[in-house]
Amino acid sequence: MVNEEEKVKNDHLGKISEALLYLCFSLLTGSFLLYLLPSHYRPEINVPKGAL
Repeated sequence: MVNEEEKVKNDHLGKISEALLYLCFSLLTGSFLLYLLPSHYRPEINVPKGAL
């Protein structure tokens, strides 16, 4: 059986991983949406391709 301390630890790790996953997907989605705009409407934002 899993004790209460391990449940709390796993819950915290789950919340941290969900937050990081949300951040990564939001950056990825936002960058793809910006690339759908024509270049003269797009703001000048430099994101390295390796970061995506």
